[in-house]
Amino acid sequence: MIKAMGVALVGVMALAVPAAAAELPGFEVSFVDAGTGAPVENVCLGMVDESDRGVVEPQVMVQCSDSSGKVRNYYTNRHRFYVWSRDGSYGSHWIGAHGPTGEFAKAKWFEAKDRVTRVNVMMGAPGEIAGVVTDATTGAPVAGLCPMPTPAGKGFGGFPGVTCSNDAGEYKITGLAAADWVVQFPDFAGRYAWEWSGNAPNRLAASTVRVRSGVTTALHAKLEPEGRITGKLVNAPDRGQYMSIDVVNRWTGDYASPKPVKDSTTLTYMVPGLNTQQVEISYVAMGTPRYEYPTPVRVTAGQTTPDIDLMFPPQG
Repeated sequence: MIKAMGVALVGVMALAVPAAAAELPGFEVSFVDAGTGAPVENVCLGMVDESDRGVVEPQVMVQCSDSSGKVRNYYTNRHRFYVWSRDGSYGSHWIGAHGPTGEFAKAKWFEAKDRVTRVNVMMGAPGEIAGVVTDATTGAPVAGLCPMPTPAGKGFGGFPGVTCSNDAGEYKITGLAAADWVVQFPDFAGRYAWEWSGNAPNRLAASTVRVRSGVTTALHAKLEPEGRITGKLVNAPDRGQYMSIDVVNRWTGDYASPKPVKDSTTLTYMVPGLNTQQVEISYVAMGTPRYEYPTPVRVTAGQTTPDIDLMFPPQG
């Protein structure tokens, strides 16, 4: 058992074994209690591949362990794993090379190909993060902000252990493994610039937060005014009604904003919630390839970057 920070960490062992004639390739993940070695039921496995940008969707295609403590599936391509217990009695985490990690960048890649890859995970006692979210300009508390222990998608449908901020700006993330974490503060309503722990504009600049079992670690956030991108939708099929726009940080690939707003009457769009950074924009409409805006776009919190027109097809 690995020891660090005075607690037992989750041990990870991955074994790739040739698939028997009647055994299809895929993953078999076994969860056991770090203290007793007993199988742990109702631990859920979230899998992200290279196209998911670290976004864990706990309501989509999730498997949870049975009474044997196992999850078995038949995916074969590369994935990273995020695990959590349904009742929060064990610490959720990314599976790292040497135990639990709260940092997506340190999560281990697993793949199966023509084999059954077996991953053994010991589950330890949880800790939590709590704090207050405020407006950086006025100091007023910010309600309805849902912090994320994993990279955020373009919307929020609930996440294990996350309690969004109340009228006093107080939030909490429970059920976290004893590990170093980076936390994102995405405003899905688009009122404020998305940021990371340490009031950082992106994940690479984020400060880590050390979580200990049975302890509440304080982490506060001060949100800056949102930056925006605006532009026209040029020759967009169906006046952009079935168009999807993705805006990601140039260096991390993380989503940089909530879902952009489109206006099919004026054929314009607006990207809210941006922090100071360089972003890359891609877009697709029904029946078209996915196009890339030709250059990275620099945005600044509190300012609008105009005239970033999205053309079908791109010019040049």
